[in-house]
Amino acid sequence: MAFMKSSSSMSLLFVCLLLLHLLSAVKCQVEPTPALYVFGDSLVDSGNNNFLITQAKANYKPYGLDFAGGSTGRFTNGNTIVDFIAEYLKLPYAPAYLSLPESPGERSKIAMTGVNYASGSAGILPETGSKLGENLNLGKQISYFESTVKNDLPKLFRTPEEQPKYLAKSIFVISIGSNDYINNYLQPASYSSSKTTPPQPFADQLLDGLKQHLTTLYNLGARKFVVFGLAPIGCLPAIVNSVNPKPTTPCVEDVNNLIKLYNNGLPGAIQQLESSLQGSTFVHGDIYQTSYDQNQDPPKFGYTGGRTPCCVVGGNGTTTCLPNQTPCNDRDKHLYWDAFHPITQVDGAVAEGCFKGSSPCVPINILQLAQKQMALMMFSLSSSAISLFSVVCCLLLHQQFLLVVAVRIGQGPAVPALYVFGDSLVDSGNNDYLQTQAKANYKPYGIDFHNGTTGRFTNGKTVVDFIAKRLGLPYVPAYLGLSDDEKSNLTTGVNYASGAGGILPETGTATGDILALGVQINYFKKTVRNDLPKSFKTPQKLSKYLAKSIFVFSIGSNDYINNYLQPANYNSSKIYTPQQFGALLLDTLKQDLTTLYNLGARKFVVFELGPIGCIPALVNIVKPNTSCVEDVNNLIKIYNTGIPHMIQQLSSSFHGSTFLRGEIYKQIYDQEQNPSKYGFTAGRTPCCVLGGAYNLTCVPNQAPCEDRNTHLYWDASHPTQRANYKLANSCFRGSSPCVPINIRQLAKI
Repeated sequence: MAFMKSSSSMSLLFVCLLLLHLLSAVKCQVEPTPALYVFGDSLVDSGNNNFLITQAKANYKPYGLDFAGGSTGRFTNGNTIVDFIAEYLKLPYAPAYLSLPESPGERSKIAMTGVNYASGSAGILPETGSKLGENLNLGKQISYFESTVKNDLPKLFRTPEEQPKYLAKSIFVISIGSNDYINNYLQPASYSSSKTTPPQPFADQLLDGLKQHLTTLYNLGARKFVVFGLAPIGCLPAIVNSVNPKPTTPCVEDVNNLIKLYNNGLPGAIQQLESSLQGSTFVHGDIYQTSYDQNQDPPKFGYTGGRTPCCVVGGNGTTTCLPNQTPCNDRDKHLYWDAFHPITQVDGAVAEGCFKGSSPCVPINILQLAQKQMALMMFSLSSSAISLFSVVCCLLLHQQFLLVVAVRIGQGPAVPALYVFGDSLVDSGNNDYLQTQAKANYKPYGIDFHNGTTGRFTNGKTVVDFIAKRLGLPYVPAYLGLSDDEKSNLTTGVNYASGAGGILPETGTATGDILALGVQINYFKKTVRNDLPKSFKTPQKLSKYLAKSIFVFSIGSNDYINNYLQPANYNSSKIYTPQQFGALLLDTLKQDLTTLYNLGARKFVVFELGPIGCIPALVNIVKPNTSCVEDVNNLIKIYNTGIPHMIQQLSSSFHGSTFLRGEIYKQIYDQEQNPSKYGFTAGRTPCCVLGGAYNLTCVPNQAPCEDRNTHLYWDASHPTQRANYKLANSCFRGSSPCVPINIRQLAKI
């Protein structure tokens, strides 16, 4: 990249650098979003109501059916809109405030990336929803945030100046007001508001209350706000089904007209706040029209299941889900999960448009809000001319060099990139581009993944998806799915894994084309030599980047399943004894890891193999007297036993390397012996429909089980998203199965 187009520009640059160095006057700083703070009602509650005495709870099945954490108190089947926003911002899901640990140190660390104060049934007014029991009204939520600001966050900052900068970069989402109608104004038998206050003054009262609360947030340090308007409440199944006689239109328009009074006043309220609150930026989530259009003609937007709630509801279609009742199969085709709340796919679509689209969030989207920067200027001289010249220099440096100093206080991607090598347990779509029988690019695969069917061999996220999210990185894309431009610009990692692939080149070839580990590493070599240098100015910077990145290996299962255990297709079992074959795999893996080290890798996560003799595919064929085929497991133990010694040899000879072993065999074997102990009450029965004893994968387009979080296996050889979550979570922050340190500790090295 050319630094300057003329010698005069170079001269100006030199003067700028000299001036800035001497004055230390201006700092150009572009910072990622360090935290997401959430205020609202059940549309965004992540579990606060679990800790309150209230009828407004969602901590039971089928709520959370498609959420990796199960029934957490979210009032939908999966992610809420703020969960999706957190993912886009590369932040953890904001935890419920009332769930935070009592320990001040732990509480502060968790709060560093954001907190969710939202409460189901709550509103802007303190009395709203009180007939249902306790809730956290908006004022109470902000009081809790004040406690976070004054008691928890200061423990994490070295100077008083750091916390205001952190808060100014954080994003504050407010999604509240629906209950001020549903659980207040529209219930004259329980609340007096509709008797004492006409519709327009009531809307004004809500807006005035909202402005006061937002001003309080500003005074506590908030600067970036996302304020959602109200959806067309008159279209909710709960409202439509409660009106007698039923409306002749899809929605109860009298109720929607009340909502419009509030929504029409919201832009003016936001404008007043932005004018009076210096340095603030407001994004308006204008969701009414999009939601209204969807309710008028759901099939037009892909919701062929219409407005009928997906879960079983009571009260003639006016309540939340009845406990433990089986919901619909085609959840992504429904607008509503229960009689009040949208399905997770609806939330995902709104979040996507709001994060990177031109609507419904205006005048800028959340991505632009996150990127909105101000030059942080500290003037040591009073000369306005010098100050102006300094700003010009700062802008010149920013434009010409694209220098982005990414400083996130206490957060940020913990590592710059995640590189993945492996088989179908971690493949994110490479096999979609190969001629092979080993594919997962059809339904029901991906039924619980926000992007649908991507080629992942499970219902949702893989282990490395969860690890990426924990590290603050995006999901790692499949190498074969990247364009040349994407390969040249991608610096957050690549996934080279391939279903049916193994350590040995011949493994899995009977199924068609695959990427053996050697091929995967050759592709990484191309990444290092052809693509990454375009993003780094010097070889030294590239080397530092690679040394900080994490390299995950999850491979070897197919060297048994699709090689050694198939004597009709491969001759390995005729040539090698079990010990010799295990040694061959370890020697080959050792060579491949050495190649990676020579290419710049320094941080390695090497997973051993799980108890393959327990997977349904083998058990259904052999039908052993025990729960697993132990002869096969004994083969795996030979390989696993040799991994620690191999890693010790590599650690000793690779200067500056750190190896982490994923000793997963015992944890998975224990789950196989007693699934219910680990929450997998449906046991080891595959969730999706299989085509017979010898069919390892799901039959296309057949409806899978509903209770996926209770199953250990998705198909005959791959775990469910829930099992992947448990493994990734313990490996990331626990003391096992990843040793001698966990991935979180590895990231900090």
